[in-house]
Amino acid sequence: MKTLNKFLTKSFLKPFFYTFSIVLFLLVMQNFWKYLDELIGKGLESSLILELIIYASANLVPIALPLSVLLSSMMILGKLSEKNELISIKSSGISFYQIIKPLFFVTLFISVFSFLFSNHIIPYSNLKNITLMYDVIHKKLAFNLEEGVFFSDLDGYSIKIDKKIDDITFKNITILDHNENKSINTIYIADTAIIQNNKKEDILNIKLINGANLSEHNCIDKEKKNNCLTTNKFKSYDLNFDLSSFLLNRTDGEKFNDKAKTMNISELNYLKDSLKTELEKKERKLIEFQVANPLQKKQHISLITENEIKSQTKYLNKIKVELNKKYTEALACIIMLLIGAPIGSFIKKGGFGLPVIYSIVIFLFFYIITTTGYRLVRENILDVTTGMWLPIILFLIIGLTMIYISNKENKFK
Repeated sequence: MKTLNKFLTKSFLKPFFYTFSIVLFLLVMQNFWKYLDELIGKGLESSLILELIIYASANLVPIALPLSVLLSSMMILGKLSEKNELISIKSSGISFYQIIKPLFFVTLFISVFSFLFSNHIIPYSNLKNITLMYDVIHKKLAFNLEEGVFFSDLDGYSIKIDKKIDDITFKNITILDHNENKSINTIYIADTAIIQNNKKEDILNIKLINGANLSEHNCIDKEKKNNCLTTNKFKSYDLNFDLSSFLLNRTDGEKFNDKAKTMNISELNYLKDSLKTELEKKERKLIEFQVANPLQKKQHISLITENEIKSQTKYLNKIKVELNKKYTEALACIIMLLIGAPIGSFIKKGGFGLPVIYSIVIFLFFYIITTTGYRLVRENILDVTTGMWLPIILFLIIGLTMIYISNKENKFK
């Protein structure tokens, strides 16, 4: 039995590491394909791009692990069944439970690794990734600011510099503040500009030194433009720009998720408890206000409080999703083994043929259902138990049922 366990463990680990490497590589390439235009040709060093890819790839490890377990278990059981080795093992009185026992302990170790990786490595890598992203933004801006050419990637503004001193200092700058129709509202000119980004507030700051701004206002005689222009000189003037539209096409939700993913379980629990306490206070205040003012429920203050509660509830749900994902993604490895092993014995095919097709279809179905549950919880449509744990429990029951059927079938044969 010990020899069989060693054989099964070795046979499982070899395709697991192989498939894990392939799956992770494919996921990384798919994830960064949409960012190639933003990263390539922007004056970024290859080492910076590689570092960005490595840090962002950490989030894909918990996805690649269960898929690799599913495919590997299906391959090894399929290979044993295809060569009738599974029948020989059965005939010696070894049950299907005993056959997958060594695979279960290996997968249990993989699940623990997935959990620890999600709780310690991913928060750190996401924090580094966010910091690096700002460096990418700043380098992209510094690279695209060419001397004598207007730069228009910032929504509503065009920037032209005459001379670049270094990555943050520029001489003779002109900034046009215009609307969607390219109609200019204000013109800023300055002898020197210092451009830096605020990492905490997603803000790009342009400090203008020794300059003036020219703005056009309403005037009586619009034919005489001189009456419509106002000039204000300054020694120092700060312009702040929101970088949300400049962060490699990331949405607001993704921006939040990045921040949430920089926290481990203890930090998420602390934030969750704080938000719960704050929400309870606001809900009590809202009830007290509505009781005291029954005829003024739609008053401005009441509406503001209701909107704050809705917003913070969604915020709390997103924290809960990130917290529970660390557990559900780890359990997914065990679930994929329970489903993959019996299917492998049924299809009786090893290698990267039929098992690949079955594993992709099954995992995609699992991934779509669980991801949909995450989104419904974030939007406050479902609670955490229903949205996140019901799919896990459902697939766990399916896996245990398939293991039970496989064991019964083995006894029958």
